[in-house]
Amino acid sequence: GRDIKTGAPRSVSIKASDINEPISKYFDKIAEIANSVLNKLPPEVSAEIHRSGIYLSGSATTIYGLERYYQNKFDMKINVAKEGLYSVALGGGIVLADSALLKKVNIDLT
Repeated sequence: GRDIKTGAPRSVSIKASDINEPISKYFDKIAEIANSVLNKLPPEVSAEIHRSGIYLSGSATTIYGLERYYQNKFDMKINVAKEGLYSVALGGGIVLADSALLKKVNIDLT
């Protein structure tokens, strides 16, 4: 990036711990929404999630410490997708290729 004072290019090294604190409020909000959803699920579905754990996918799977952070928040097993960076795109492609499945997940925004 650029140095604010001089305008010259500048590089700075940061650690994962420098990033985790400022973004934790976003992960807290995700946890809050996830807990809300878990509380509204039928007991048998909620029990299955507690048994098998929560799955993380997307680019957030690369954030150091996120798995442990959510494990502490939810007090349950956290599973990280093997292809976390690609799982959202791969899942979207699967849905788009299956018109019956696409109709099931369609959300009418009008």
